[in-house]
Amino acid sequence: MGRPFLALMLACSCFTSCAYKLTSYEDYVVGVPAGESKKAKGEVSLTYLGTSGYLIESGKTAIAVDPYFSRYDLRTVMLNGLTPPKEDVICEGVKEADFPKDIDGWLVTHAHFDHALDLPFLQKEFGGRIYSSKTGRALLKASGVPARSAKWTTADQRIRIGDAKITVLSATHDRILGMVPYPGELDGEVPAPCRAKDWRVGEPLAYLIEIGGKRIYIESGGMGNVMPSSKAKGVDVAIMGVAVADSQNRYPDAVKYLCPEYVMPTHQDNFFEPLSSGFHFSTTANFPKLLSYHKAKAIPGKVRLMEFCHEWVIP
Repeated sequence: MGRPFLALMLACSCFTSCAYKLTSYEDYVVGVPAGESKKAKGEVSLTYLGTSGYLIESGKTAIAVDPYFSRYDLRTVMLNGLTPPKEDVICEGVKEADFPKDIDGWLVTHAHFDHALDLPFLQKEFGGRIYSSKTGRALLKASGVPARSAKWTTADQRIRIGDAKITVLSATHDRILGMVPYPGELDGEVPAPCRAKDWRVGEPLAYLIEIGGKRIYIESGGMGNVMPSSKAKGVDVAIMGVAVADSQNRYPDAVKYLCPEYVMPTHQDNFFEPLSSGFHFSTTANFPKLLSYHKAKAIPGKVRLMEFCHEWVIP
């Protein structure tokens, strides 16, 4: 773990109590507790799983992106403690999120622990193939995912999951104090990851998901002025990671470039706290700054936020 990343996390530990909740922005919050929505046949829904995780459902097709329920505390991560998937916590999370009996497929934007740690347990419980980078595939196989269920995918590849058509797109990872945390790529046989630092970033990916007549773009963030793929222009929903200043500064130009009907800033929560604590913005998030961009720069897209384990039917 690099010193800049440690410094940032230490700062977060000092100011966690200052984090604010969604109640300050009720005009932007959508969705109802998972399982209570009344979506009609063929409609598409998003359920927020925390961090940058989402469950996307339409008809009989269910796809999960970056699910992370274990949510290890900051101290464990900082002190390089062991971080196995918390199976009881994961089971409670999927219950709250009203997971279906089976998941058709899993998408991974990059292989950091807060995006991939829980996948070996989840895939075993719900089935489905996991699509990730080469690094993600190596780490997932080392964690016990069968080779046939861990698929290495690259930018511009097109895949099919249930009734969904998915285009894999290139992406970048935002920097923290000038560096990408847990850098590096892996391939082949690797040791099983035991600690947060073992989950290397690998090749970041984004996804264009076409399902039920809707087009959804999802990424976990981005670097500087690197714009999303032109293939995702004019989407119905753009889910944009904005965890730190790098991706927040990129946000206005990236949203203008995509010109979505709805934009959902994500990766804003304090993922060192359990889901049961409810949504708290992290101390590195700056949602007021994002709103100011929309007002001052006439950015397209209606802004939407969601509470943990709430489901929103896309209009």
